[in-house]
Amino acid sequence: AAMGLIVIILLWGSLRRWSDVAIVSAGLTLSLVWMFGLIGWVGEASQAVGYPLIERSQFSNLLPILILALGIDDSLHVLHRYKEERKNGSDSLDSATTSLTRVGRAILLTSITTIAAFSANFVSDIPALRSFGLEAALGVGSAFVLTGLWAPLVRLDIDLWLERKGKLPDEDKDKIHLIPSHWLAGVAKTSAIFGPIVILAA
Repeated sequence: AAMGLIVIILLWGSLRRWSDVAIVSAGLTLSLVWMFGLIGWVGEASQAVGYPLIERSQFSNLLPILILALGIDDSLHVLHRYKEERKNGSDSLDSATTSLTRVGRAILLTSITTIAAFSANFVSDIPALRSFGLEAALGVGSAFVLTGLWAPLVRLDIDLWLERKGKLPDEDKDKIHLIPSHWLAGVAKTSAIFGPIVILAA
């Protein structure tokens, strides 16, 4: 409960619209539902053919945290790009199209590489690790579909509806990022001045 509350607070701090928070929260919840549902189906199907692929273990307890972390990242990346496009003057449809073709493609590639990395566990001699790799791959795929694709499309549908009603608010540039832009500019300027020190510290 405490973790969920913290996630909601951070989402609102970043997105600044309760409808965005609700969309992302729904996407994250559905990602977990999809993941556990797929794990159950794969487990039943593989058991039926005499080659069980799913063996739940303590590793499996890490999956919700993993999927929530990946899902939040995906949804924030694509929704922030959508907001930036709208702030720059694009309409809702064009903003969503740009977001999904640019950011969505990057999220797809990172999801594929993450799935491939977890799938490497398939060659392990430890059944629990093989199972964890498969379970994580199913979860990452679910998170991509629901937080990287579904969430921005729901945002688009809501904004198109608000647009027809004449109630679509403008995107305020000061509310697009959790950290003010002038703070980031200051950090970049300071880092440039003390470049060698920054490199040594890294």
